[in-house]
Amino acid sequence: MLHSKGKILPKITMNEIKLKEQLSVALRKEMHSQYWTGKMIANALGISERTVKDWVAGKRFPNGIDLMNLMTLSPQVREFIWDSTKSENDHIDKQIIKAVFRDFLEDVIERL
Repeated sequence: MLHSKGKILPKITMNEIKLKEQLSVALRKEMHSQYWTGKMIANALGISERTVKDWVAGKRFPNGIDLMNLMTLSPQVREFIWDSTKSENDHIDKQIIKAVFRDFLEDVIERL
């Protein structure tokens, strides 16, 4: 029996899983074509190598600031983000935009 004060885990939608996988593919293509390592990307973005490995494995999606920096660094990732926001389903577009800007604003507030 579960106790009544148990933690409710956030729902993970199929859209989130697909986005993580697709970003992973785009990032791996860029790494392969540019002969980049995870360490090189981590150093360029000022983040941990573990974070880059999680992106490549499709375990995590970059937060707002890291995503913007990654898009600046990688044309493959930039093209993926632009293409994914051009979907015909407006609801998915709104979810992506909300998630990116929520993460971006949280990072900005943390750094203040």
